[in-house]
Amino acid sequence: MKVLRDMMKILVIPLIILVVPYILIMMPMFFGYYPFEVTFDSMNPTYKDGDFVYYTRVASTDIHEGDLIVYDEAELEHGRIFHRVMGQAKTGYYTKGDDKVYNDNYIVTYDKVIGKVSDKHLPFLGPYIKFINENETILYIALGTFSLFFLVCIACMMQERKERKKELAVEPIVETKKEEKNEENKT
Repeated sequence: MKVLRDMMKILVIPLIILVVPYILIMMPMFFGYYPFEVTFDSMNPTYKDGDFVYYTRVASTDIHEGDLIVYDEAELEHGRIFHRVMGQAKTGYYTKGDDKVYNDNYIVTYDKVIGKVSDKHLPFLGPYIKFINENETILYIALGTFSLFFLVCIACMMQERKERKKELAVEPIVETKKEEKNEENKT
């Protein structure tokens, strides 16, 4: 029992390091905030390569000059990127990265806009999430191990509780017999 408990103590640390941050980072998705990893330097100094930002899906009427938008740009090598809105055209938005002097040489059309970047971000966590997303098997193994660990802990606690109840039930009987012997010896 003690060996099992010691093994669980050793296992819990890597599991917590792997699983808990992932769950905390992904939890905002339940509230409509979607994760996005910054993989380029065009938004320096506001956001750096490796930062992790959240965006929400909004109507085009809720996007204004100065907002940051996430959009699909299949023609570009990055695919999905985000830049600051510098103005509005008939068919979309003029954008630019914060580290650039001039606007991008294309218009981001309304249909390519995925969402608006929120003011919440986590610096330097992008590579961690990217690693987990690209290696989901590791996450599933960690979650499975964590679940198994949790079940084993519950089983151990229940076993210890049964043993304590047995000990408590046996102690009064032993003490009563000792008292009876002491009384017999006195007489």
